[in-house]
Amino acid sequence: MFFLSKDDLWGHIDGSKVLEENMSQKEIVQFHQDSQKAKAIIGLHVSNDLDHIVAESPDPKTAF
Repeated sequence: MFFLSKDDLWGHIDGSKVLEENMSQKEIVQFHQDSQKAKAIIGLHVSNDLDHIVAESPDPKTAF
C-alpha cells in the first residue's frame, strides 16, 4: 500500500481512480500507464512463487 501511495497509484486499488467518459485521450493514456505502474510495483513486491498471479491479472486491483 505504501509503495503505491507514495506514487499516487493507490487509487487504482481502492477504486477511487477510474476511467470516466469525459476523460481526454491524454488522461486515458495516463490512466493506463499508471495502472501498469501499479501492477508492476505489486509484482516486484511479491514472492517469486506468486509473481505469475500478478502477471496474469488484468489490472492492479485484481493483482492486489
